Amino acid sequence: MRTLSFSGHDWVVKSSNGARVGPGGNLFSDAGTAVWVDGEGALHLTIRRYQDAWHCAEVIAGPALGFGRYRFRVERELAFDRNVVAAMFLYLDDHHEIDIEVARFGSVHDPTNAQFAVQPMDRPPGGLLHRITLPSSWRPTIHEIDWRRDVVHFRCLTGAGDVVAAASTKRAVPFGALKARVNLWLYAGSGTSGFPPSDGCEAELVIGSFDFASAS
Repeated sequence: MRTLSFSGHDWVVKSSNGARVGPGGNLFSDAGTAVWVDGEGALHLTIRRYQDAWHCAEVIAGPALGFGRYRFRVERELAFDRNVVAAMFLYLDDHHEIDIEVARFGSVHDPTNAQFAVQPMDRPPGGLLHRITLPSSWRPTIHEIDWRRDVVHFRCLTGAGDVVAAASTKRAVPFGALKARVNLWLYAGSGTSGFPPSDGCEAELVIGSFDFASAS
């Protein structure tokens, strides 16, 4: 198991060991050419083609940090292929999940390119799904999840601090061992494995920093 240090936290680099796993039924690589921290302290995650197969990337922070504000600063433009999903999220399992996702989920026509979500979407009292449009040419951008005992607040901001999109839900996500995660993966649609990028190009997500402010 490979780990790395980023923004003062230790992160596990996900490997699927050659098997297709979620999200999207993808292969995940923990190679140093797939996920790394550069000399300026920024975290890089990639989607790359190795040996005729596309490999995705994910990192998982540990230990769980609990209620508070999670902030991710993205350094590069959010101009991803329609089959690429970039996510900054808190996750325990599919019933305890809070997401900011930059994704069109394969759509050619959707004018939005991102969403705030609280899972699960299909069980009472119902999750939150709020589609938004983030300017794909802006850099950097800041993405916040403020997770409290009875509410979740989401915000996306410019590097100067101007709010681009925000939403809140009073649907409580019970306290648990949700861990901060970042991933870059390929949407699978109704299939069992991720679609390749429609433009045939590799993708890269660069997180300049991560910080957490406890609510307690």
